[in-house]
Amino acid sequence: MKFGKETRRYTADILTKIAEYLLSIVIMGSILSGHFYPKLVVGSGVLFIFLVVCAIMLVASTEN
Repeated sequence: MKFGKETRRYTADILTKIAEYLLSIVIMGSILSGHFYPKLVVGSGVLFIFLVVCAIMLVASTEN
């Protein structure tokens, strides 16, 4: 299934927003709860990087 340029850019924008919100919610939640879970923070950081890389690949594929 092929997507147009606008759909890819829109999807990339959504992925970056999801990544930002995910990381900020996890960090804010651990601050407010008073418990620090390193595995959760590292896991959300890895997911953040993965989503941002996917968004970059989507945007790069629209430039071709």
